[in-house]
Amino acid sequence: MVKRLAKEYPMSTSGRTMCHGMQVIKANRFQYYDFGRSKNSKLYGQPIPPLYDLSSISVPIALFHSTGDKLVTVKVKMR
Repeated sequence: MVKRLAKEYPMSTSGRTMCHGMQVIKANRFQYYDFGRSKNSKLYGQPIPPLYDLSSISVPIALFHSTGDKLVTVKVKMR
């Protein structure tokens, strides 16, 4: 998957950003960076990363994709 991400996104980015994206996909939840149970407990006060509070977003958000995009699905839930 990392090779596919690198192919889809050839621009510069940090390894941690790519790793975080993979964590979010694997966990199937939009969460903070997962440092592991021990460090998560120290940083977040719990063994698993907390979810991002999306209710605090107050600006419109748009998601763009193109035909053949392997990282964005066409089916998007709208509130």
